[in-house]
Amino acid sequence: MSESPLLLSPFLPILKGASFVAIVTGIAKGFEWVDGGLSLAGRQKLSRWLMNVPGEEELDTWAGVFPNLIDRVFGVRAVSWKFFWRSCVASIVAVAVVFTIFATHYGFFWLLQQTGVGGPVESLVRYFITALLLNCVPDYFSVLISRFVVRTMARNPTALRISSLLILDIVATLVVASLSLFLWTILINILVDVLSGHPVKAVAAYFVAHPRVFAHLLYGSTFELVPTRIFVIASLFTSVWVWLYVLASAAIRILHKARFLWFKVVPFLSVEDKPMMAIGRVAGLIGGCSYLTGLAGLWLYQLL
Repeated sequence: MSESPLLLSPFLPILKGASFVAIVTGIAKGFEWVDGGLSLAGRQKLSRWLMNVPGEEELDTWAGVFPNLIDRVFGVRAVSWKFFWRSCVASIVAVAVVFTIFATHYGFFWLLQQTGVGGPVESLVRYFITALLLNCVPDYFSVLISRFVVRTMARNPTALRISSLLILDIVATLVVASLSLFLWTILINILVDVLSGHPVKAVAAYFVAHPRVFAHLLYGSTFELVPTRIFVIASLFTSVWVWLYVLASAAIRILHKARFLWFKVVPFLSVEDKPMMAIGRVAGLIGGCSYLTGLAGLWLYQLL
C-alpha cells in the first residue's frame, strides 16, 4: 500500500485528536444509552458491585447486563429476520466507523482511490457492496458467538471463566471473519476466471494458489487494492464492546479500592446514580487510549 499524502500533512495531529475525542465520546454515549434501560433495582445492584459491596445478587446483575443489552439492540429471538437485519445495520455502521478511522490516517480521497475505481461515488458504492457481501452474514454469526459468550459468562462469572470466554469470543470471531475473507477471495478468483474465459480451477487449487491469504488480513487485500483490514476489524465490533464492558467494570472496582484516587474521580463517574454511564466513560477512555496506542505502534513500525 503506497504512502498517503495525508501522512505528511500538518493537519494530521488535529485529525488524530478529533478521532480520539470521537471514539471516547461515542463509546461513552453508547453505554449511557443502555443505562436508561436499567431498572431501579438493577441500577442499585450494579452500583453496589462496582463499589465492591459484597453480594452475589450484585455479581449476577453485573454479568447479566450485557446479555440484556444484546437482546435490546438486536432482539430477543436470535433466529429471526429482525435480529439478522439489525445485525446487518450494525455491520454497515461498524465498517463506516472503521473506514472513517482509516481515512483520518491515510486520507479520505486516497483511501477511495485504493478500490481501483475512478470516481468517489463508485468507490463508496464498492465499499458498501463489499461490506454487504463480506460482513453481513459473518457478522451475524459473530453476534451469535458474542451472545453465547456473554450468556455463558453470566451463568458463572468467575475471573478465569470470564477471561477464557473473552479470548474465545475474539478467536472465534477472527476465525469466522478469516474464513469469510478466504472464501470471498476464492469466489473473486473464480469470477475472474469465468469473465476472462479461462477454465475454472478446482476449489482445492485456490487453496494451493493462495497460501498467504491469512497474512493478507494484515498486509494485503481481497481485491487488487481494497484494504481488507477495514472489513476484518469491523467484524470485531460486538466483541470489542464486550471487552470494554468487562475491562471498564474491573477498572472502576480497582479505582474504588485506591481511595486516594477514588475521591477524585467519583464526581466525574456518578457510579451510584448511573453505573452504566460510569462504565461507559471509563470504557471510552480505554477505547481512546487503545486507539492512541495503536497509532503509536503503527508510527514505530513505519519508523523502523
